[in-house]
Amino acid sequence: RPFDGTTSYQAEYSPKRAERADRPNTRGQPIPSRPFDGTTSYQAEYSPKRADRAERPDTRGQPIPSRPFDGTTSYQAEYSPKRAERADRPNTRGQPIPNRPFDGTTSYQAEYSPKRADRLERVNNDSKLMPSMPFDGTTSYQTEYSPKRADRAQRVDNRGQMLPSRPFDGTTSYQAEYSPKRAERTERPDTRGQPLPSRPFDGTTSYQAEYSPKRAERAERPDTRGQPLPSRPFDGTTSYQAEYSPKRADRAERPNTRGQPIPSRPFDGTTSHQAEYSPK
Repeated sequence: RPFDGTTSYQAEYSPKRAERADRPNTRGQPIPSRPFDGTTSYQAEYSPKRADRAERPDTRGQPIPSRPFDGTTSYQAEYSPKRAERADRPNTRGQPIPNRPFDGTTSYQAEYSPKRADRLERVNNDSKLMPSMPFDGTTSYQTEYSPKRADRAQRVDNRGQMLPSRPFDGTTSYQAEYSPKRAERTERPDTRGQPLPSRPFDGTTSYQAEYSPKRAERAERPDTRGQPLPSRPFDGTTSYQAEYSPKRADRAERPNTRGQPIPSRPFDGTTSHQAEYSPK
């Protein structure tokens, strides 16, 4: 929530009075570009600090961790925009882009310098099950796929008709190609009498599996398009209100600090954010 109060900086601030310097009117004039030859107030008032040099661990030969860079590179800081004449671009709006192979050398390919890396030893896990995790990439099947065109089959109009419910008598391709896997049975701890952990359920309940849709007559809905919805209070009980169970807590005495400046001091403790933080 926003801070509604007075900071120590605001409480202890004393206004300063200075003569207003005459400022020349340079509106509409370009600012000249020239090097600054002088001393800034930041440089004049700077007092050097002395700190012990931290020991830097020897990370030679170790892989650099992959994480996003949040800062300004020297390339970006020292970049000076260049001005070039704009080439006339032909108007190709509405024209299809020709599909043809690229015959040339890209700047990436021209400036590429091969790197040499040690070959990693491959673990022999022929007898182990591969871990189950989502695949985030593009398969060669997807890359080389060329769409096919087929005649559209006539679809029977069965709107308003219920699909017949009958058991499937046959063998699916999944069942035909399934090869049973053998896994060692893990020991299950005895948790009788212990509370079950609270976590979201990811699966299918028997209620959902055995649910059979019902057909009901569609009620006529009045046409209220273009009409404003009536504004009236809600007279009822929400599920949140019905299932709410009040909690009782002792009320802490709050000191009266109205009109007193908040003391400025460093925080020596551990925040909940720091306590519950788990490194990634």
